[in-house]
Amino acid sequence: DAFGEFLRDTLKQQGIDTRGLIMSKEANTTLAFVHLGESGERSFSFYRNPGADMLLNENELDDEILKNSAVFHFGSVSMTKEPARRATLKAAERAKALGKTISYDPNLRPPLWDSLEEAREIMSQGLPYADILKISEEELEFLTDHKDPETGSRLLYDKYNTPVILVTLGADGCFYHSGEN
Repeated sequence: DAFGEFLRDTLKQQGIDTRGLIMSKEANTTLAFVHLGESGERSFSFYRNPGADMLLNENELDDEILKNSAVFHFGSVSMTKEPARRATLKAAERAKALGKTISYDPNLRPPLWDSLEEAREIMSQGLPYADILKISEEELEFLTDHKDPETGSRLLYDKYNTPVILVTLGADGCFYHSGEN
């Protein structure tokens, strides 16, 4: 669609390699709208049912791109529906096997999930792959039942041995947990 073509062309104009980009005629590009409240809190709405991002299939993964990458980054939005869920986790698994640095952002976007229980279960499946975890205060509480960044990040480190955990705190900046400290 026109939005997908615009995004592809913008990436190319910025010198970003788009060889791994797959265009689809089966679904439109997902649109995300971010709404900011008066105190700066965010809320999201989406135009996606289905969206092209949901259609990535495991057999479309390009191992050459993974082999030639230094860092593999993924988020949980691509894990909200099949077949993209399986493809995303398979790509993370392959990147881990190749010894790549893996960055994970478990974006909690409730409107995209069938239930919050499903979201917690599936989002947690990405955690064992992460070398760098970028998580918001809200997502930390959602996954650990602890809002305190120090307590929540310690729980994640103890369970997954994640070397670097970054907890974004909105206007208050960021908390980080590195290694055993």
